Parts: sequence; C-alpha cells; structure tokens
Amino acid sequence: MGYAMAQNVRKSMPSTGRLYIFGVFRSACERFQTEMEGTSAVVVVDSAREAVEQAPTVISIVPNAADVRQVYLDEENGVIAAR
Repeated sequence: MGYAMAQNVRKSMPSTGRLYIFGVFRSACERFQTEMEGTSAVVVVDSAREAVEQAPTVISIVPNAADVRQVYLDEENGVIAAR
C-alpha cells in the first residue's frame, strides 16, 4: 500500500488500534512508523504472513502479478500461509 494511503488508513482507525505494515521497501515502512510516533501505533512486520497473524483486517495494494503471488501465495511468508 502506498505511503499516503497508509496515512489515511491509520487516521481512520481508532486511536487505540494498531496498524501492522509490511512492504518491499522496509526503509519506507520504518520512516512511516517514525513519522507516526506519538500519534498512533504503527508496527512494521517482516512478512505478509506476520501482518495477517496480528491483524483482524487485511488491506493490500500490490503493484503487479508477481508481487501478488509472492504476498498471497508464498508457502512460508504469504497471506495464505497464515490461515
């Protein structure tokens, strides 16, 4: 999911909620987490699977077919592996 969209999602969540994020560019995730510090809980996770295991709702925006397959179908770290 893009940076601006993640900001909008976080802003629409209850202040007590946590937003678990995973992305191809971990540095962007960490920058987002730092910028949101003190205003809301953002947790950077190591895989799509970890995000799914922690969150009651999953929103994904993935740019192309290869990334979709990786995020959802990877046997070890994908969304499907969490279920």
